[in-house]
Amino acid sequence: MPDLRQATTMPLIPPALRGPITTLSSTVTVDHVLPSAAVELLVGGAPSALVGVAGSNSVRIHVPAGALPAGAVVTATWSLGGETSPPSTPQVVLGIPDRLDPPVVLSPVHTAADWIAVGGLFPGAEVTIVDGGREVGSGVSDGPTLEVRVSDRIDAGSEVQVTQSAQRPDGSVVESPPGRGLPAEERFSREEQPGAPSIVGPVHECAGAVLVVGAVPGCHVHLHTGGTTHEYAAVAESFWANLPGAAHAPATFTVTNELLRLGLSSAASPAVGVDPAAPLEAPRLHPDTQLCPSLVSVKAEMLAPGAALTFEMRGAGGTSVVGRAGAPDTGRSDTYVLGDLSALVPAAPPYPAVVLTEQLCTLTAESNRAWVHRPTGQQEVPPAFFDAPVECSSWLHVLNAWGSLVTVRSDQGDWPLVASWVLVPASGWVPLNRQLRAGEEVQVTVELGCVPEHLRVSDPVTVQGHGDPDALRIDEGLRPGRNRTVWVRHAVVGARLHVFVNGERRASVWVTGDVPSMSTVAVVVGELTEEDAVTARQTVCGQTVGESPAVHVTRGRMDLEAEPSTLKKGVRTAVTIRARDADLGHTLFGAVRSGGAVVGYLGQAFEVTAPSAAPVRFTVTIEGYADGAIDLPVAAPPPPPPATVTITSHASLGVAIQVIKEISWTLTGPGQSITQSATPNAGSAVVTLPVPPTGGTTVHYALSGKATIEFYQPAIAATLTKQVSVFYVIGPALQGAITVAWSGSSRTAEINISWAPIHDPQTGAVIDEVYVFVLNTMSG
Repeated sequence: MPDLRQATTMPLIPPALRGPITTLSSTVTVDHVLPSAAVELLVGGAPSALVGVAGSNSVRIHVPAGALPAGAVVTATWSLGGETSPPSTPQVVLGIPDRLDPPVVLSPVHTAADWIAVGGLFPGAEVTIVDGGREVGSGVSDGPTLEVRVSDRIDAGSEVQVTQSAQRPDGSVVESPPGRGLPAEERFSREEQPGAPSIVGPVHECAGAVLVVGAVPGCHVHLHTGGTTHEYAAVAESFWANLPGAAHAPATFTVTNELLRLGLSSAASPAVGVDPAAPLEAPRLHPDTQLCPSLVSVKAEMLAPGAALTFEMRGAGGTSVVGRAGAPDTGRSDTYVLGDLSALVPAAPPYPAVVLTEQLCTLTAESNRAWVHRPTGQQEVPPAFFDAPVECSSWLHVLNAWGSLVTVRSDQGDWPLVASWVLVPASGWVPLNRQLRAGEEVQVTVELGCVPEHLRVSDPVTVQGHGDPDALRIDEGLRPGRNRTVWVRHAVVGARLHVFVNGERRASVWVTGDVPSMSTVAVVVGELTEEDAVTARQTVCGQTVGESPAVHVTRGRMDLEAEPSTLKKGVRTAVTIRARDADLGHTLFGAVRSGGAVVGYLGQAFEVTAPSAAPVRFTVTIEGYADGAIDLPVAAPPPPPPATVTITSHASLGVAIQVIKEISWTLTGPGQSITQSATPNAGSAVVTLPVPPTGGTTVHYALSGKATIEFYQPAIAATLTKQVSVFYVIGPALQGAITVAWSGSSRTAEINISWAPIHDPQTGAVIDEVYVFVLNTMSG
């Protein structure tokens, strides 16, 4: 067992270098650090003058022009409190390629927008947005996405065009084809006030960000606190607003939606203050990443933005601090590489576990345990792609990575490194530095991890064309309701999928699921009302193409069935009611009511007693469906059959021949005696005694009996006959009594009767013991 002693130092986890990095990058962002940390970029493993001091858990380091040549390998370290972290996973500096992809418009475009979010960018490229030949916005990207400030009006119904361009060292310019946005929506006249956003509480002491919801996509959000206003570009309905400093009581926060080009402002949100007593939510470590001791990595979820994180390895030998890091400034999940912890992991159980402690000032919370062990059940196969890669996709689904760091390479000379040093658990989606090109060959390589050397490179796979982007279909059976999901078929992997309700865009998602295999993409669209018309379109390679046939929202009908199909008056019965969509056949779930009260749930048994002969009605109400009802008829219970006591006797003497010649049993009760006899002339006998009705009361009977048994004794070649009378025997006694209690319609009991020893009449020796086993069944 390794010695997991408490560490005397607090090691720092390698930072995360945000990529891609290009020769045009003016800044490089480093994550996972802590405030006041000194952060340095290493080029080719050597220190550089590219340094910065973190003011939060991320730091942007300025890069002078020409400081990062194409092909250079860049890593980063951070130092704090006398400790210096290991270097980050590397990023390879990309040179300017021969072609750039058309950008993708990420945010909804409307006539009042102040901002448009654009993705699929080459870091350092100049981005231009044009509407009808007029430039309405521009900027320079410092990453794969950029919020572009809108400087002029956007006409309703127009499709803005977005291009990106980069200048080579020789002065030549590479420019992308234009990517098109969806038709601009008419939003907000000058007399219309936008709705107010809000802040989600609680705001913790030392919080680094607040969660804003209800923002108008494309507007500014102003955060007001202590007489100061901070401005944010809102390109989505919710986002984390990074605070300029840690929050402390008694500070309060409000937010407003601002459409600055139109001069419109919303009312202020309700004020939310810092709550020092609000506890932190426990973070969670995703368990399926704990596979490889030589490259332990964890996906941490439900983090508090800006919190300090401490990772510990806990096992039978004690506790060891294995790293410190920072939570994202504006998010709740991230992946952390802890490095090689093989020395702390035994070859056999019990295995240690990684535990995360999160801290905001004096607030702390501890995660679940994520067990670290060597891979089990690992197949001896190289990495592979789940499905054939498709052009214009910005992701690849990698299999057989087993908690490793992987790269993806292409045979395209101008941009050969498609993805660099991405952590993949057993399998998962890898974000790419650019869109895939039809006809190129790509392959994945495991760079670090518990994968044998000879299984680290996949076969090359050719990128396929995206097929027919106009084949979108929406599944029928859309029901009205507050929170609805639309299922879209035949979307292109890597496309931007848009769902419209009555011609207005309702939601957009990236198609990153296993579409070729799973066939459908789920898009949450919110509230649908009856007769709404729902359609879908998709943006492929920067162009929005096709439109699905409209599917109208209709109220569903349900088919109900019950088991059993009838009830008995006064008899408590277990009933199961099931419901299905009458048109589509899928199972429905909800509460079952009778007489207005909830009596059970669909698909689950519940007990019911019919009080009268009238049918019992059950009703089901499900959002989006017409109410369902089913009536169960009530039948009068049949009269109970006569009660009987059935006794089976077996003569077991241990001899060759044994015959019960005659047997009788008597039930004696209050004022009555019932006797039945039989002459079976066999080794067993069955006697049934009728029991008179008792009106539901309990009557006690004494059971007694006598029998004549004949058997053949081979030792003396003689036939012996023995007639005995017996009462129920308790223990070794030969006389006793049995009480048979009968109430209602049925009872069962087991009775064991032991006979006295039988003696040889000539010698007086004990021949054997006779046991009569009686199964007494009283049924009604």
